[in-house]
Amino acid sequence: MPVMRWDPFRDLSAIHERMNRLFEAALSGSDFGEAGMGVGSWRPVADVVETDEVFLVSCEIPGLVRNEIEIKLSENVLTVRGERRVDKDSEAQQFHRIERAYGPFERSFTVPASIDGDAISANYRDGVLSVVLPKRPEATPRRITVRLT
Repeated sequence: MPVMRWDPFRDLSAIHERMNRLFEAALSGSDFGEAGMGVGSWRPVADVVETDEVFLVSCEIPGLVRNEIEIKLSENVLTVRGERRVDKDSEAQQFHRIERAYGPFERSFTVPASIDGDAISANYRDGVLSVVLPKRPEATPRRITVRLT
């Protein structure tokens, strides 16, 4: 078995390459090909729930005013847009740490064609946006009773 000499610079070079890939992914987007996820952008978390009658999309977007939220349904894609701005009370403020994400955001969800686009409603309360997408009556499951003959 050949003897390999330990080279500390080889390990350092490998760490350097990993760090470069990490920063490239953070600045240009995620590893999953999602554009716009670099520094200075954010995506609110969301839940999508289906019942027999509706789809319910809930997004956490605290700190927004109701008229700053845009909801659009186009070609079976529901899009939620908005922007969270930094509160600046005075020019004399000096931030020591900013951990919350600010700036524009956009989330898109593909919805089935069975959605009744004219009956969509939305509610914004306690920082949570809830969008109710009712299904068309013909798309909701119906119960069939079995008769004995």
